[in-house]
Amino acid sequence: MKRALLLVAAAAAIAAACSEHGEPAFVGTLERDRIELTAEASDPIVQRVVSEGDFVKAGDLVLRLDDERLAALVAQAEHRRAAAAARIPGAESALATSERELKRMTTLHASGVASPEALDRGRAQRDAARAERDAARAELSQSEAMLMEARVHADRLEVRAPRDAHVDALPYELGERPAAGAVVAVLLADGAPYARVYVPETVRARVVPGARAAVKVDGVAGAIPGRVRTVSQEAAFTPYYALTERDRSRLTYVAKIDLEGEAARALPTGLPLEVELVPVETATASRE
Repeated sequence: MKRALLLVAAAAAIAAACSEHGEPAFVGTLERDRIELTAEASDPIVQRVVSEGDFVKAGDLVLRLDDERLAALVAQAEHRRAAAAARIPGAESALATSERELKRMTTLHASGVASPEALDRGRAQRDAARAERDAARAELSQSEAMLMEARVHADRLEVRAPRDAHVDALPYELGERPAAGAVVAVLLADGAPYARVYVPETVRARVVPGARAAVKVDGVAGAIPGRVRTVSQEAAFTPYYALTERDRSRLTYVAKIDLEGEAARALPTGLPLEVELVPVETATASRE
């Protein structure tokens, strides 16, 4: 609610005015890429290594789920793999024996000693031994895949940060059992934030990826340079707090503008802001 009121105040101050470049101004907030970490399984949280607001590096442990149940599944998969592997030598030996016997029977049949029926039995025994060997190999491959999958699931009980970030929220307490797939930690990516603004459809064609922009953050002196990252393809009605009452019924497109410069990295998430497009000639002159 407080954030919405701040946006309303910012919008009221700029809605009736044009930017210094004669370009339209867009209102929004300062955001960072949001990373949601989910629970691999519905197991209790047994360890929380970090607290909300902490900084974590890529690979750092955030929290750990109880691994007792999945450890049992891993042990079971290991037992199945060992049993499947134990079948291989016997199946290989039986196949080798049947192939030698078929070769001998073929020689005897050529000499007229063995009957055609005996030769057929030798071939059938060889084929059966080969099928048994192939089945043993397939079972071993399947058991190895199941073991690998069980180990992957078990490893994912340790929830780790995929990149450098700040811990924004930890929805579950120690001992709670989140549902499988539930968000157990929310991280905000480290680095420079971006401006999330709402672009009216009347000027949508002028806001394109790569366009230069000037970002004025509430409480920060001067404008911060930025560049349009993306603009949504689908339009939506303007949020009630983003623009004036006259503009709320208009369709808008969500745009993300990356802020440039080291100064932007220290800005907190959630600040209200205003974005103005920089005309091409102005941007070119500034680079020169």
